[in-house]
Amino acid sequence: MGMENGLMAALRPILIELAGHSDEELLQGLAVCGITIDREFLERLTRNFPSFETMTTWLLKEQRVDLLPDGPDQLRIRARLIHLAQRWFPERLRFEQLDELIQQGLDNPAVLSEVWLRAWQTIVELRKKFRFDSLDDFDQCFQGTTSLREWLSLYLDWMEQLPPHSPDQAALKAMLFPEAMRMCRDSDGAFLEFLPRLEAVNRE
Repeated sequence: MGMENGLMAALRPILIELAGHSDEELLQGLAVCGITIDREFLERLTRNFPSFETMTTWLLKEQRVDLLPDGPDQLRIRARLIHLAQRWFPERLRFEQLDELIQQGLDNPAVLSEVWLRAWQTIVELRKKFRFDSLDDFDQCFQGTTSLREWLSLYLDWMEQLPPHSPDQAALKAMLFPEAMRMCRDSDGAFLEFLPRLEAVNRE
């Protein structure tokens, strides 16, 4: 089950509830639970973990917070940490943001081209930053609501239906297809199957 269907779904109402809290209030809420952090410490965490889920899970274990797994108190701690990370380091990409982009494209096909571009750029940046060896490794760690393999298949279905040389197709082919083909070619598993389809669309 993906993040949005599990932990992030449980966190969403708490994130909304705490959205209006100041940084000081969020830090005080953490301190009451025995967690003391500062901007420098959180900056290191955001550099070392590709998702808010893995970051907050590590911190709860490191600080030995004795709470029921995914109980109300633990969820509120996670929500406070996520808000601070998003406010202090908004430029840091996360798996959760990629998952949201993928869902935007699936829920609204009219923006699929624009969302695909942003999502694929996010995949490339996250893969480089956290040094995943292949898309297979990336997808296994990602565990979003839609796997990258399923998403790429759906996207190629859409691309194959576009008229040849359409603006959407031309722009995406120029910016993304060389990198997409290289990453699929470097894959040691399921993504290899997409190479013939990518190459066929690229030739149109």
